[in-house]
Amino acid sequence: MKRNRVFTISQQFQVKENLRALDLGTNLVFVVLATIAVCGSGILALNFELIPPFYAHFVENSLFLNPYLICFTAMLSVPQWKKKFLKMFITFRIGKMRRRRRITQMESIDIIDNSSRKNLEIETNLYFKQLTESWI
Repeated sequence: MKRNRVFTISQQFQVKENLRALDLGTNLVFVVLATIAVCGSGILALNFELIPPFYAHFVENSLFLNPYLICFTAMLSVPQWKKKFLKMFITFRIGKMRRRRRITQMESIDIIDNSSRKNLEIETNLYFKQLTESWI
């Protein structure tokens, strides 16, 4: 099924940024829920005396580990941060094949009238101007 609507560069960029933000949010929710589950089960195990009281230190320290897990999740969810973060470590990749990405060709847009072309240019320029100002 082919789309009839043509998306501007600013719309494509905004969709990509929204998907990255959703991915980051989803990963953070899973990390927080996993931390709550691990710490909660540790506290329950201590309350019902399923494990010796000595292990209370491990449960407590797993609770304090939460900020590290959130920071690692945030760093590994943003592609630029992930690339920089992983370059910091010496890794040995034996037998790991890199995935080949398909390169899709962009079709050129033929706009019939000049007013539509002008509106697209104004919208794109305005979007990137706002984007630049938000990073300052």
